Amino acid sequence: MKFPHSKQLLRIGLGLAAVVLAFGCSKKPMSLLQQANRAPEVRLTSAPVDTSGLYYYSYTVDWVGFDPDGRVDHFLYTIDPQNLHPGEDTAWVNTTANEQRLFFKSKEPLRDAGGRLLGRDFHIFLIKAVDDKGLAGPYVARAFYSYTVAPSVRITNPATGAYKAFVTPSVRISWTGEDPDGVFTTKPVKYKYILLSQSSEFPRDLAIFNPDSLRRYYQDHPLGPWAGWDSTSAETTQVQFTNLTPGNLYVFVVIAFDEAGAYSPLFDFTSNMIKLQVGFAGVLGPKITMFNEFFNFSYKNGSYNLSDAAQVKLEVPSKQFITVNWSAEPPEGADIIGFRWGLDIENVFDNTPRTNELTDIQHWSTQSNVMSATVGPFRGGETHFFFVEAEDNNGLKSLGILRMTVVESKLEKPLLLVDDTRLRVDTRSTGQSCMDLPTGPWPTRSEMDTFFVARGNQPWSCYPPGLMPTLPGVFSGYGDSSRAYMPDTIGTRIGRADLTVHLSILGHYAHILWMTDGLGAALVKPGTDLVGPMDALRYMGGPGRVNTLAAYVKQGGQVWLAGGGAGYAISDPFNDPSNDQPTKTYSFSSPRHELGPGRFMYDVAHWQSEFRVARPAMRITKATGRFRDRPDYAGLPDMLEPKAPDTDPIELEAPTRSTGNLYITTESVEFLQQPNFVQEDINPDPDIEDIESTLDTLYRVSAATLPDPGDFPGSGIDPRANPAFPVMTYYHGPAPQNTKFIMSGFPVYFFKRPQVQQLVDYVCQNIWGLVKHPTLMPARANLRRMAPAKAVSKLPSAAIRTKPLALPHPRSPQIPRD
Repeated sequence: MKFPHSKQLLRIGLGLAAVVLAFGCSKKPMSLLQQANRAPEVRLTSAPVDTSGLYYYSYTVDWVGFDPDGRVDHFLYTIDPQNLHPGEDTAWVNTTANEQRLFFKSKEPLRDAGGRLLGRDFHIFLIKAVDDKGLAGPYVARAFYSYTVAPSVRITNPATGAYKAFVTPSVRISWTGEDPDGVFTTKPVKYKYILLSQSSEFPRDLAIFNPDSLRRYYQDHPLGPWAGWDSTSAETTQVQFTNLTPGNLYVFVVIAFDEAGAYSPLFDFTSNMIKLQVGFAGVLGPKITMFNEFFNFSYKNGSYNLSDAAQVKLEVPSKQFITVNWSAEPPEGADIIGFRWGLDIENVFDNTPRTNELTDIQHWSTQSNVMSATVGPFRGGETHFFFVEAEDNNGLKSLGILRMTVVESKLEKPLLLVDDTRLRVDTRSTGQSCMDLPTGPWPTRSEMDTFFVARGNQPWSCYPPGLMPTLPGVFSGYGDSSRAYMPDTIGTRIGRADLTVHLSILGHYAHILWMTDGLGAALVKPGTDLVGPMDALRYMGGPGRVNTLAAYVKQGGQVWLAGGGAGYAISDPFNDPSNDQPTKTYSFSSPRHELGPGRFMYDVAHWQSEFRVARPAMRITKATGRFRDRPDYAGLPDMLEPKAPDTDPIELEAPTRSTGNLYITTESVEFLQQPNFVQEDINPDPDIEDIESTLDTLYRVSAATLPDPGDFPGSGIDPRANPAFPVMTYYHGPAPQNTKFIMSGFPVYFFKRPQVQQLVDYVCQNIWGLVKHPTLMPARANLRRMAPAKAVSKLPSAAIRTKPLALPHPRSPQIPRD
């Protein structure tokens, strides 16, 4: 008897979508012994029950057997049999198990109600029991549809789209695939591809006009599905074509297959199809990128250009090894086959091999996949040229040239304060000789300068009479004698497009406080913008720029980077917006390549895991208990708290201001979100290893709007006693450089003056080793007694609000004012 077609089976099932059959076909006469032996039975206990449900291609089927006059010896099952007549070609599987995980083909493409691409097929599963005497009982059948989520495939190189990809006669095409419901793997099990030309079996132009017609034609090809297509394994996701005809147009198509036999049925020029316009090998080669911790430069195009315009001009520190990293982006459809490099090569067209690969660096290195080299150290005043060459598989080459001017930093002055904020600037009303009164949240730029470096005991310039004298700045006394022990200050709001603070300026100072505010760090307009220009740290940290602050640190300068926006400013050019939600704060992480080697926050600040930027009402407490082999930082204030009237009287800090301008509770803050342990060998002896932590947490931040992670596992700190995120860290690198770098994810001026003074004194004296020179400024307790009898509160209120007055600008006469 022929087994009925699947659709016929549905019709004979008494109207049921699932069909359960139990019958026998034997017509031979039985002996008395055979009649006495009753046939075994089988019952399905877990299996698809009808054709209306979604039964996926991987399904575990369970059954039980029963023999009324003996025992069940084994079972026979089959899937999608051709017929049931004995001796014909139905393949039965013999098993003694009562459970089997089965895989059903699901090849017919369709979309479900939710728009998903599925594969579907109709199947029949049959099973019967065989007893210990060899008698097979009636079989039980189930008919059902199996489903699978269709795999997907996307061409990654060249880029897909509605337009043509212009490629050379030799082109490599790469793709990626996914099988979302795969059992053993989420990769497709194989791929098939075809390259259509003008003379192909299926018309190339019809495939462009109607992509799905191509799918239908080859799915039902007379010689079998996908006849004429080439295949690759799951691990092979690229193909190389050579000797394509220049001037011709080709169409490349790739599809993926999953474990159920389903293929990716969506044929589209934004995913698995691409038009290739073949031209002659051009003159433009790979686009080279060169970078390290203080610069990152990418050429706009590939070329072999020796002119001055093609040179990347860079200031590098003297007496230091310089590591240069590189990469290259090949033309579409090409691959990089190797790089070579050299230093101060006299003739770049001289291919004489090196006599020694390590020392003869004035000739080209052997071509390889090496993508970094270390040169130097150099003496100050020298100029050196570093060359890197990239070649693709079409023989096209590009040249990168790094012109390194070596700057020797003497570090002879004690301290420089760099105002890289974009706080409100002073304005002057028309016809007035004095500046207008400051407005908006405290501080303006001048108010911040006054808080940091005012000489103290001086009258407020252009302010009404009767105000108390100025307080000494929290950094007063930490300069050199030529400035009456006042530190130098410079600003970066200079009205120029190039905001680089050159190493030749920074290199005069042994220590630098670099301050960048949170709101200013988000500005992206050029330096020439009059309203909101970007800050220098953002400018120098962007692609193609030179970060001289990192070069300064590499030469031995010590930096305190602060402001609640510094990390954001220098990392935002590499930001991945997808991880800035749902907390509506900015986040920078290593897994998303926002942090990593060659980036400032990773290499210099050593914030290497993930840091986040927010603006909460914060509580900052000193970290304790982590430093078994380091100082316990007992001299730091236990807490940093927002300004309050008892410690920061408004008549001393911001006369003529309202309390709402001075006593604010929220500010930008940057903090480490994930564990960030930095451990290094601190012993300079190459034969002795002494691994210790070189990054200490000084302060942590917590807030009601921030999650409270407690402490990181393994630190030994009770999270109930010391919760919150690291917000101020101190990196003390090992020899030979002994780098020191302090990162404060908050603005120093935000907190109570006594706490800020204690923090500044600790950093300057205990970490930097500076001496605070005595001044003739009066003690804070005597200021009230020195104040004139006339109080500011007796002035007319309108005068307080509108009279154009100015704060002193305590900058050095030798440093140009912003």
